[in-house]
Amino acid sequence: MIRDLTSADVPALVDLLEVMAAESIYSDFGLHRERTAFILADILGKPGVFAQGEEKDGKIVSILLGEITDHLFFDGSVASELLMYAHPEYRKGMGSKRLIDKFCAWAEEEGADFAQFEASVGVDNTRAGRFFTVCGLPECGTVHSRRL
Repeated sequence: MIRDLTSADVPALVDLLEVMAAESIYSDFGLHRERTAFILADILGKPGVFAQGEEKDGKIVSILLGEITDHLFFDGSVASELLMYAHPEYRKGMGSKRLIDKFCAWAEEEGADFAQFEASVGVDNTRAGRFFTVCGLPECGTVHSRRL
């Protein structure tokens, strides 16, 4: 079931994001649980913020957070995915595609001109890119990173 995320979900979201951090390029740093909880509690339920997750058997297994902002240089607005993650055991289902569809529908209803997603934490970026393309989000750039 796809549903809105609320402040009551923060502890479960922090646990899920700890799994994400462990398989990301940032795994050496670990998840800053307190900061993550603070940020989630602050943005959940705010206007202009999309926050939904997939729940199975009472457990949040995938999430999508995003916001709409004016483009920095152009006269248009962009709905940007801030965070999208699915627990490894639940990546074969349709939950992530449903979240993307709901996000894009929300963004269009809110008047956004573009919806943008990126794979930038090193969790199989190639597969994520193919998935986004299948979901109707063609590639329009890349993200490059160097550990310092």
